[in-house]
Amino acid sequence: FLILLSTLLTARPYNRIEIDGYGFDWDVNERISPENELGDSLWNIAEGLNDIKQVFVTWDHLNLYLRIDCKLKDAGLIVYFFYDSQFGSDDLTKLTVWNRKVKFNEKCPLFYAAWAGQTGEFYRVVSSTVATRISWYFNYTVKDTIYELALPWNILFPYSEKTVPPAAVVKFVVCIVTGDVAEEQQDGVKFSYGYIGADTFPDNKINFMSENKLENFYCVTIDKNKDGTPDNY
Repeated sequence: FLILLSTLLTARPYNRIEIDGYGFDWDVNERISPENELGDSLWNIAEGLNDIKQVFVTWDHLNLYLRIDCKLKDAGLIVYFFYDSQFGSDDLTKLTVWNRKVKFNEKCPLFYAAWAGQTGEFYRVVSSTVATRISWYFNYTVKDTIYELALPWNILFPYSEKTVPPAAVVKFVVCIVTGDVAEEQQDGVKFSYGYIGADTFPDNKINFMSENKLENFYCVTIDKNKDGTPDNY
């Protein structure tokens, strides 16, 4: 009996999340943001706005789930994902949609972006200049201050022979961003741009109202035993 109990405690089952914006399904152990994450934004601290308050992550055999608690005012939220170095771009400073003058130390194939008070969209990064909307593949919602996202494994890893590639890893960085502040033209195509603004999780050094290179991501190892199946969380 004691051996069975120990096994149950150390190998918890998958946690399937109901994407409803209420946040009741999340376990405290799935919170990945530190206690001191609250109140480290550059904007509206006294008002409690534009500050990433909490971030949670979990998964099951179908999806990766992400919850972000953040109340926005005159600002946007972008989550950049990193999981397949064959696709995407590490330089999005010429992107024609949701351009926030950002670079990375590896290729970003996918991002989610939302303006304050809006549900947002998912975008696949096709190249350094082009991102296409693919929101219909994902289940997500926003309710007041809670953003809940479900990312299907078969969309993230469509070419994998198993559910996920052996030893699969997904990284991401959450960013509070400005609105559009100016316009630029590239090869005859005019586009608007803004900047990474008040806060990121994990923390990155931000040059306010300037181009930034983000290098600090949160890393989720999905398949530690390398069998092509998401591990019990």
